[in-house]
Amino acid sequence: MTDAQPLQGRKALITGAGRGIGQALALGFARAGARVACAARTQAQVAAVADRIVRRGGTATPLVCDVTQPAQVDAMCRAAHEAWDTWISSSSMPASMRRKARCRQATRNSGTASCAPI
Repeated sequence: MTDAQPLQGRKALITGAGRGIGQALALGFARAGARVACAARTQAQVAAVADRIVRRGGTATPLVCDVTQPAQVDAMCRAAHEAWDTWISSSSMPASMRRKARCRQATRNSGTASCAPI
């Protein structure tokens, strides 16, 4: 870990990464050295964010997921469950679905905050 990249070697799954706050979080985590899984509903948006991270020298994986759809959340978490240290949800996911997903969540910027150590 370096001062310039305090998240070097860490991994983060960020929902809502296609635009707005989620996109800013994905770019910021990547700039800080994290490997980022970018999840959003729109393939084109999430692919563009992941591509932007990769072009800047980072590592990113695009995942398409509508967090209001339980089957999609299950698939997203199966794809990322073992690989990611931190989950940032910039979209509004019901608490019951977050518990079912069994992802450790560091923050949620869509209203309420739920914190866990990262």
